[in-house]
Amino acid sequence: MRSENVEDIGKLFLRMTVGILLLFHAYAFLSGDPGIRYVVAAWGLPSFIAYVAFLLEAVGAVLVILGVFTEAGALAIVVFMAAGIVMFHSTEIQGLRGSGNHLFMRGMNPAGTHYDKYFLETQVFYLFGALSVALLGAGRYGIGRRFMRAA
Repeated sequence: MRSENVEDIGKLFLRMTVGILLLFHAYAFLSGDPGIRYVVAAWGLPSFIAYVAFLLEAVGAVLVILGVFTEAGALAIVVFMAAGIVMFHSTEIQGLRGSGNHLFMRGMNPAGTHYDKYFLETQVFYLFGALSVALLGAGRYGIGRRFMRAA
């Protein structure tokens, strides 16, 4: 297989992974999960911001999956995830907003041995996965390429 084909397949897998997994998160919002709405309210922001966040996430994910305006969709996800990390998880940083918690926690697994748990691994995956898509582009296997050729 030629190296450009391998690179384009890698871009496709990255796009699909980030986009499809984020659609599950967006579906939770549509299913009534109040998480985003509660955090927006807790920060004293207008309630419509929750819907803006949902649109950044859902539309960004769909654009990334389809490979249409991929960089813009990926940047929308980056903005969504960066805001989410700050708004949802700043309470896990010691000294911020009076939480006393840490991003890194020591815990016990069911077998009774210690492990370190990183609470932001999913969010960091989405953030840097989307940033990678924004930097790499869609590759050859996206429908955006067909639109650009037709124009």
